[in-house]
Amino acid sequence: METIKIVHTNDLHSHFENYPKLARFIKKSRKQSDADNFYLFDIGDAMDRAHPLTEATNGQANITWMNQQKYDAATIGNN
Repeated sequence: METIKIVHTNDLHSHFENYPKLARFIKKSRKQSDADNFYLFDIGDAMDRAHPLTEATNGQANITWMNQQKYDAATIGNN
């Protein structure tokens, strides 16, 4: 029997101050998972244009962070 673990984030809204804590949670979840397959998704609103770093990089700073966490997929949301 195959087991999977799905972890998701949503409504991050460019709150970069929370990213270190989220990164630790994701890393710990991957490490502690005994599932055959681990999937990480963001289900929307990972960024908005309110944060200066997001605005200055046109969202690329957010995407760089998400890529470092090895997200499997993300949806755009309304932001």
